[in-house]
Amino acid sequence: MSTANVVTTKIISLGKRFTKWLMIDRPQLLPLVQIATAYVLIGGAHTDGFMHYHNLVATLEGFLSRAHVAFYLAYAGCAGLMIFTYGRHRRIIPALKGYEISWYGVLLFVVGGVFDYVWHGIYGIEQNLEGLVSPSHIILEIAIAMIILGGLAWAWHKFPPGKLTWKQAFIPLSSATLFLAALNQFMSYAHPQGSAGPSYHVYSQIAVENGWAVYTATGLALVGIIVVTACMVAVMTLLSRRWQLPFGSYAFMFFLISVFVSVFYDSQIFIISGVAAGIGADILAAVLKIQATNSRLRVLLFAGAVPLIYYSAYYALILGLLGGTWWSTHLWVGSIVFGILASVGIIAFGMLWDKNEAAKPQPLS
Repeated sequence: MSTANVVTTKIISLGKRFTKWLMIDRPQLLPLVQIATAYVLIGGAHTDGFMHYHNLVATLEGFLSRAHVAFYLAYAGCAGLMIFTYGRHRRIIPALKGYEISWYGVLLFVVGGVFDYVWHGIYGIEQNLEGLVSPSHIILEIAIAMIILGGLAWAWHKFPPGKLTWKQAFIPLSSATLFLAALNQFMSYAHPQGSAGPSYHVYSQIAVENGWAVYTATGLALVGIIVVTACMVAVMTLLSRRWQLPFGSYAFMFFLISVFVSVFYDSQIFIISGVAAGIGADILAAVLKIQATNSRLRVLLFAGAVPLIYYSAYYALILGLLGGTWWSTHLWVGSIVFGILASVGIIAFGMLWDKNEAAKPQPLS
């Protein structure tokens, strides 16, 4: 037997022993292991996205590039847990209610992975923006979101409304944060930290020569602010209405999101503004206590104040440490207002929908 076969056999044997130990002796650790593999999965996805974004994939090994290998190995870890759980250890499934969405995500990822291989074989490797809008990658992105959200769905069934400790909050908070990180990656072509954003000074040099291109780019960045902010606030409001999270939860969330976003644009300095905004959001959540109130006004105040805090810290850093922005005052102040309106609007619409659903007559039993 060759050395490679021996190593492969040992790895498979160790994997089987670990999953058996996990499922039989320590099933309570399964959600923690699943979220750990989700972190690796998102890390692999961002590494792959970075290489596509900077046109580095073509210089590597084609489809089996190092980024793809890391990405698919992380998926194999998630898939292995789901397959062993649902295939060989069904007795612990009732304790893992909510992870069904991850199981369906695993299955969809198989479809997307095969499609991705075929797509690369026919049309070649995507470059730059193509990697975000490729049909095969869109399927993979949806599957990744489903796999990640299993932790939040599990916690939703596991923990009733009330106050959570850090030990209880870590998995749902990580699940929600990784989902937002995946969304930020998908929207990176329109992200405010991207090439059209207010911190990118190259456009200020070509504004006079090509005003239409700048007009289009800034419009795209404004759309990104609306979509990314509305989704972020919707997730935060969902968490805060369900549970009273420990102080520092949103600082943790914004820190991780800023770290993942900085992978694409080498914008690590915005980690500072992200953490500062997160601390502000934590203080806001502690003051408003929207989990324990029926006041719709408090919820809307939370939805509007979060983007105000987030983008105030963002622009304060640009204006104070980066020498200003090439966006005009009309643009950057207006973008904050757009973020507030989008966030309040989506939460108000959710409230209206919930009110209408509650008012519907219930069928007689």
